[in-house]
Amino acid sequence: MNYSPVSAIKISAQDLHNNACFYGQKSKNWHPKMAPYLFGKSQGIHIFDLNIMSEKLAELLNRVSELASKGKSILFVSTKTQTRDILSQIKEETGMPVVSHKWFGGLLTNFETMKGRIAWMKKLREEFETGSISRYTKKEQSKYRKELDKLETALSGVEDMTKTPDAIFVVDGFRDDIAVQEAKKLGAEVLGIADSNVNPDNYSYFVPANDDSMQSISFILGHVVTAFLTGKGSK
Repeated sequence: MNYSPVSAIKISAQDLHNNACFYGQKSKNWHPKMAPYLFGKSQGIHIFDLNIMSEKLAELLNRVSELASKGKSILFVSTKTQTRDILSQIKEETGMPVVSHKWFGGLLTNFETMKGRIAWMKKLREEFETGSISRYTKKEQSKYRKELDKLETALSGVEDMTKTPDAIFVVDGFRDDIAVQEAKKLGAEVLGIADSNVNPDNYSYFVPANDDSMQSISFILGHVVTAFLTGKGSK
């Protein structure tokens, strides 16, 4: 089946407004390179230009769909506490890896070592599930349980990742800048939501929008997932 871009289904400026996507950060915290995407400010808060936002979101969705149509992998990243549930849903719906808690430094730039940590996590999990962990003392079991819990928190979302991703999607590029920089070092595409406090030059494709409101985040990610599944279905 030929690839069909989803950008024809353009998200309207009114829909973006209704979902609180237009609020930026406090103007004192802005990144000057975000100026072209701003409409102005209100009560010390930057306001995004909704028409530009609509165009940039269409470009982003088109790219997500295109990557999926080519069988490319996207790692979704957000260490915000409030986005954990939605990232879990994204993993379930798309089959793509996610990081929803703390970013494990070197996950991308030192992936061979990370694969060893993932393998160890799986081994420990099996030990507990089968009961073979009982061959260790109670003290050792307690130590391994704490280690397993820590590893699962950091790595369970990427345990099926056999190679570094072709792209990452970051919800908050300011908070998760380490992930952005690791992806850039590898030459992976950086996609995501760019609030008014981040450098847009770090992104390959992005939508300038509110990355704090769950209404905004959920609205955008919902369309991203739809774009991914549309592209995946066109393979």
